[in-house]
Amino acid sequence: MLTQSELKSLEKDFIYYLASHGISADRWQEIQEGHPDQERRKLIEFSDLVLQRAYSKCRLVEEVSTNGWLFYFFDDDKGQIDLIGFVASEESNLDFRNVSKNEILNYIQNENDAVISIIRASKPQQPDKANEIHLMLERGAFISRDLEMFDKIKKLTGDV
Repeated sequence: MLTQSELKSLEKDFIYYLASHGISADRWQEIQEGHPDQERRKLIEFSDLVLQRAYSKCRLVEEVSTNGWLFYFFDDDKGQIDLIGFVASEESNLDFRNVSKNEILNYIQNENDAVISIIRASKPQQPDKANEIHLMLERGAFISRDLEMFDKIKKLTGDV
């Protein structure tokens, strides 16, 4: 469910949502005052709608860990997810959570590939893209808009 601050920022959209469901401002006030279960249901429905829209528009998810930095590109036209990422060797002291993407690119371009490897993979996108993204976010990934970095990494791998 969306947080109070998220709901506040989407107040206009929520008003339209309520109106489209035949709930006036007065009726919503009644629901808030006397029907907490119904209020919660409407807030959950609205939250789900907002998340579904966000997930459907999502093209890139990033996942950063101590030994890896992964980019999942959702290619809706092809119905697949392309993975490109960096993985550090076990003997390195590198923690991807503490370095910038550009530092990693510079490191790789200077042929330090014994420490950092670039990985690539593709897989079919699940029919429920929203659920797939949601599961990624639950394990610590985040929705990204850094398609420029994704393209830079593709160029490094020779896949333009």
